[in-house]
Amino acid sequence: MKKYFFSEKNPKEGITSPSIIGIAGYSGSGKTTLIGGLIKTLSSYGYKIGTIKHTHHNLDILQANHPSNSFIYAGAKATLVTNKKCTAINKIIDGEIPQTPYDLLKENEYCDIFLIEGFKHRPFPKIEIWRADKEAPILASADPYIIALAVKYGDHKKLPSWINIPILDLDDHYEISRFIKNYFCLA
Repeated sequence: MKKYFFSEKNPKEGITSPSIIGIAGYSGSGKTTLIGGLIKTLSSYGYKIGTIKHTHHNLDILQANHPSNSFIYAGAKATLVTNKKCTAINKIIDGEIPQTPYDLLKENEYCDIFLIEGFKHRPFPKIEIWRADKEAPILASADPYIIALAVKYGDHKKLPSWINIPILDLDDHYEISRFIKNYFCLA
């Protein structure tokens, strides 16, 4: 069984595989766009990339009349649907929300790196997107798991002087990908 890190003293302690990193920020900051770019660049290095997105919206993955739904309606707690291109697992969690992304990853060892959008107040390493034009507070001021800030070129001049974590160019997905590789000591 693979070991997943969960150490408040040393965030890199115990990491084996998969590595996970969150992209945190307020609504409209560019999280989804950045994750899309990171998937492309990290994949170009040969890594298998997975994503986890927390949502407050309903999740109806299968069409209402899909035959597999009858299994869920009959009481199955999980239904796996697969074809030549894709596999999906539909689980009923009965209100038991996973406490961390690690809870979700215990059953998925296919990917090398998972990029996470959401769970911004959970303890795992994150890169925060901060945009000066949004006038939002900086999450890193209260979150010790934020390991870097990604900002638009020029916005770094508007950051407070107390920032003591790496500042990355939000539009340079290769730079951010290299930072992720170095953080997790990936080849």
